[in-house]
Amino acid sequence: MTNRFRLALAACSLCVAATAVAAEPEDATAETSDALKTEFFPSPAAAYDEPEKVHVAFETRFDFDWTKPQNGESQAGFHGRYLNMIVNGEIINGLSYNWRQRLNKFGDFGNDVFSATDWIYLTYRWGQNQNWAVSGGKQVVAVGGYEYDAAPINMFYSSLWWTTIACYQFGVSGSYTTNNGNHTILAQFCNSMFQSTSSRCFSYNLMWQGHVGFWSTIWSVNALEYRRGKFANYIALGNRFDFCKSAFLELDIINRYSEGTHYFFGDYSLIGKLQYNVSPQLGIFAKGGYERFRLEPGSPESTAIEKPFIGAGVEIFPLKRYHDLRLHAAWDMNHTLEGQRFNQVQVGCTLKVNLLSVR
Repeated sequence: MTNRFRLALAACSLCVAATAVAAEPEDATAETSDALKTEFFPSPAAAYDEPEKVHVAFETRFDFDWTKPQNGESQAGFHGRYLNMIVNGEIINGLSYNWRQRLNKFGDFGNDVFSATDWIYLTYRWGQNQNWAVSGGKQVVAVGGYEYDAAPINMFYSSLWWTTIACYQFGVSGSYTTNNGNHTILAQFCNSMFQSTSSRCFSYNLMWQGHVGFWSTIWSVNALEYRRGKFANYIALGNRFDFCKSAFLELDIINRYSEGTHYFFGDYSLIGKLQYNVSPQLGIFAKGGYERFRLEPGSPESTAIEKPFIGAGVEIFPLKRYHDLRLHAAWDMNHTLEGQRFNQVQVGCTLKVNLLSVR
């Protein structure tokens, strides 16, 4: 069975599953509680949402870090993580724009002037309930998984795979959302994440974002070209289970196949996060995973990095009814790309300022 046939078969299976769940009654509504929406900054999936107003905001995060390598002296210090500007709005009815710029980075004017721009794109929506949409510009590469979907400013620690991917690329996408808003199918054609290895590599992506009762999904199949005619094929299954109004579990299963490895679990990530919100002002979480991945697709399987990671943390929103100020503390045991284990503690603050809002 050829590599491309396997990917096509997986894509068909995803479409069949999405079509089946999309057939639920039109008056079905999402049951996720607002108390669970702790990721209050824009995420890759949320980047495709239609803006209802002209909005300008700034966000930043700073931490005090303590890091102790397995073989080495501990290091500590204060660090500023992000300084982002977010602008979105609607030009005319149905035509909107989204822009997120990292102000603590600068574009390479000799090579890539947009290197400090996470995304900047136009979206046009149409249909009775604006079910259909097309978008073009620099976008988030549509790969499934809840860790991947989280905004970087909300990540206290992560899988090694997450730290190596170039998830913002230029391209075009089209999507259809059901009338109840519970399911979206998105197809995307864009530059490959491995664009640095060749100027003519592309990515072909199909994603399903769904909501069925207490189960939500961000699933995708992807063919990412890393050399002309050579593809890294992903099956990324992001699942979220909302057990009640105060607790949820996120479980990501990501299988990556390319030349030189087994079809299944030769290159993969298994990631889980359990969160319990004690109150709207206090949340605690534990997150861990196990992964085996190669930095370069197509390289020998013997070069794969195979490591676990684990950690836990707490998020505090000290201002009642105002979640744009967050205090956090987190610990994790992780590994560097060279395989060295380390322990890390972070204590910090995240702030979002809404500068302008026009309805």
